[in-house]
Amino acid sequence: MSFLEIKDLSLKIKEKKILDRIKLDINQGELICLVGPNGAGKSTLLKSICGIIDNLQGEINFKNKSLSEWDKKIRAREMALVSAFTPALNGFTMDDLFKFSRYPYMNIYRNLEKKEEELKKNIIEKFNLLDFYDRDLASLSSGEMQRILLACAFFQEPKILLVDEALSNLDPKYKIHFHRIFKEWIIENTSTLIYITHDLNEAFQIADKIVVMSEGKSVFYGRKSELINNNILEDVYKIKFDIFEKDGNHFIFSFGELE
Repeated sequence: MSFLEIKDLSLKIKEKKILDRIKLDINQGELICLVGPNGAGKSTLLKSICGIIDNLQGEINFKNKSLSEWDKKIRAREMALVSAFTPALNGFTMDDLFKFSRYPYMNIYRNLEKKEEELKKNIIEKFNLLDFYDRDLASLSSGEMQRILLACAFFQEPKILLVDEALSNLDPKYKIHFHRIFKEWIIENTSTLIYITHDLNEAFQIADKIVVMSEGKSVFYGRKSELINNNILEDVYKIKFDIFEKDGNHFIFSFGELE
């Protein structure tokens, strides 16, 4: 039984193919990394999964039900998207943002319940955000905002978390911290995380499976061990790669353009 099934997903804008017959079958409890050159269609695919983009051809089925059949508010409980883009939020605090993230569960007659306040407190501590609680969000760095936006996405309690380069502005310490949080969250909640990164080594270290995209197509989908043993990355990026192994981990380095 598929958790998230994408069948022949295509999107054309002004005669240009943005997505071209994407086929993916994603299981519950997996961390999937999307890699590929700029303009390969990675961000468009994530936006399509969470229902932001219309005019799609093909199918997206979630829990064996077409995405188009899901009520928008219910779907917002099940899926959360965090991008590298940091919105302008002058005058708002982190607490405001946490409340906004519970919108799919809220109505005009209630505030956060006790269990939600407890969950918020635990997330703030786990993500090391106590110092930002009352600060105007406009005063924070892009990396600090990314941490808060990721924390709010976890507070939403989705079953699928879609992350579009949202660790790009974090220093190595916090990247490693979030890698651990991602893995723990997936195991504890049997949830799925789909993560776009331009760092191939990051994908090799954290992914259960990797999707390689090029020109709107999924040219590879599988485990890291399968990707290591072919030339797909060189064909897609048009550069030379060498892959090294140390203590069971694989590291990839680029060595110039292909001749």
